Amino acid sequence: MSEAFHNRVKGMMPRSIYILKCQGDFYYVGESSTENLELRIRQQFGEKVGKIPQAKFCADHKPEEVVETHDIGITEYKEAEMLENAWTKIYVGRYGSDKVRGGISCLDEVLFASSKFLATIR
Repeated sequence: MSEAFHNRVKGMMPRSIYILKCQGDFYYVGESSTENLELRIRQQFGEKVGKIPQAKFCADHKPEEVVETHDIGITEYKEAEMLENAWTKIYVGRYGSDKVRGGISCLDEVLFASSKFLATIR
C-alpha cells in the first residue's frame, strides 16, 4: 500500500494555513487540507460548495482577499491546529485581538458565550 494511504490512516495529510483580509480591516486565519484549500477558501468567501459551511466570522465580516497561504506539509490535525494558533497570534500581535479571529481566538469566543449562558441558568 502507498505511503499516502498509510498517512491518511494515521490522520496525516498535507495541510495548509490561510489568512483572509475581511471587511473592516479584520483578519481570519484558517486551516485546511491542502487538497481542499481552494474549496475551503471559496466557502469562506460565501460560495455554497461542499458540505462545510462558511465560518460565522467570515459571514459577519465578508472576506475581501487572500493575504497569504502556507503549505505546512504532511501533518496531523493537532499539529496543524497549533500552527493555525501560532499564525493567529502573529496577526493578533500585528493588528490586535479585536481585529483577528482564527484558531484559539474562536475558542475564546465560544467559552465566553458559554460562561454567559451558564450564568443565566444558575
